[in-house]
Amino acid sequence: MNKIHFDQLNFRNNKAEFFILILCATILIFNFFEFINFENKTWNKLINVIPFLILIFFHSKIFWFKNFVQWNKKGIVIKLNNFWSKSFKFEDINKFDIQNQTLEINKYDGTKNIFQLNNIDTTSIEKLQQILIQNLK
Repeated sequence: MNKIHFDQLNFRNNKAEFFILILCATILIFNFFEFINFENKTWNKLINVIPFLILIFFHSKIFWFKNFVQWNKKGIVIKLNNFWSKSFKFEDINKFDIQNQTLEINKYDGTKNIFQLNNIDTTSIEKLQQILIQNLK
């Protein structure tokens, strides 16, 4: 059984990620205004590229896992047994239903999205269900 990788977009719980992103922003600002110049142009180019590589690393998490759920208080991104993900705002979701190895999400505008839960661990399904219940109040 495959597990779902969960990632909550919350800097209060992940201090290391917050620190690294602040460090990237600081380096970008220093490079933009050219506060620090090195004699070697290779060092300047390398220091210009490093923050962007770190940002790419953080934003590419969704592609590392086959089953991935990322959420915050506004919405959720679900990628289950597929290469493509689907994002939802919690305020747009009318109801959801998990049964027969499928997750069905109904929106207020009448659209339905169905995700297959084949070969996914039951504890991961329960955690996904708890996330949806907590945020659809």
